[in-house]
Amino acid sequence: MVEIHRIGSLVDRLRSLVVLFEELYGCEDSIREIKRTAPQSFGLIKSSLQYEIVMRIASLLDPAKTMGSDNLTFDRLHARFDETLRSESKSYFLLECEDGNLHEEIAKKYKIFRDFEEQITELHYLYKSTNIKNYRNKLGAHLDVTYSTGKKQLNIEIDDSSLANILNKMISILYLAGQLYEGPDKDQFLHRNMEMPMSAGGKELLKKLRNI
Repeated sequence: MVEIHRIGSLVDRLRSLVVLFEELYGCEDSIREIKRTAPQSFGLIKSSLQYEIVMRIASLLDPAKTMGSDNLTFDRLHARFDETLRSESKSYFLLECEDGNLHEEIAKKYKIFRDFEEQITELHYLYKSTNIKNYRNKLGAHLDVTYSTGKKQLNIEIDDSSLANILNKMISILYLAGQLYEGPDKDQFLHRNMEMPMSAGGKELLKKLRNI
């Protein structure tokens, strides 16, 4: 299931982008240093980081299908595991095996899958509370005239705390997915770092700027 690897990579990249954004623009000292050295360049970097973070989170929380085409999303991951478990359940029943271990194994997987479903529901709730979807629809993927010209303001609650909550929830979901996954590199999901990165290079960059 290549989806789980690709989504895992995208989430790791997102976490680094959020940490980088916080390092560069999260305190008065760093903002002061940016304004002193290259305000125009760092202004472009800021808008690019914001756009990438918001649009990537939105795309990962799209439906499993749009207009008949499959999307690489958490909902697709859910659909794939649901399909796999249903297939495994049928195989176990067809075997008519008296060995209870098989039934215990599928029961254990279904318990993990229910936790997996619950976490995805919570992820969508966190996503909805930020209004990121409206930003993506009105100012990201499309430029709505009313919002783009400033005639109407879009109420968006996007801060470091809400982004961290969303990304931490994504990591928790990937951990549960790793327990259901039976393909190559399973261990990287079971033993992945659950914490946000300590740094994404922003502190080191600011340190060098101070010597200019």
